[in-house]
Amino acid sequence: MIRKAKLEDSNDLARLSGELGYPVTRDALEARLKKVLGNNRHALFVAKDKMCGVVGWIHLLMYELLVVDRRALVGGLVVDESFRFKGIGRQLMKKSESWAREHGCKAIAVKSSAKRIESHSFYEKLGFHLVTTQHSYLLDLECSEL
Repeated sequence: MIRKAKLEDSNDLARLSGELGYPVTRDALEARLKKVLGNNRHALFVAKDKMCGVVGWIHLLMYELLVVDRRALVGGLVVDESFRFKGIGRQLMKKSESWAREHGCKAIAVKSSAKRIESHSFYEKLGFHLVTTQHSYLLDLECSEL
C-alpha cells in the first residue's frame, strides 16, 4: 500500500534513511518531516507492508527555474533491503508521477550517485534517460564563509 507519510512514520523513515546512506536520528528526521509535511511543494509517500510497517519511501520536491519548466525532483527513494526487487520502488515512482502531473510538472528529475550502479538501470527501465554527468559541490554554511 502506498500512502502519504505521517509524523508517526518517523522511526521507520529514519531507519530507511540509514539504509540509503544518510544516517539520521529519529528526532532530527521528525523535525525535518514536520517542515516537509507542512509544505505543498513537497510530497512524501511511503510503502507500507501489513506485517512490517513502512518498507520504503520517496520524497519529491517541486521547483521552477528560469531555464526549465516546473519539475519534480526526487529528493530520495529507498526500499528496505529485504523488500527490494518486489516492485515497491516502481509503485513509489508511479505514485510520484501522478503527484507531479497533478501539480503541473513537465518532468521528474532524479540524481543518482555514480556508485549506485543498480539504481541506474532501475530508472532507465522506468523511462528515465541520462541527461548529463556532473560534479556535485557543497559549501557547508556552518563551517565556511565565501
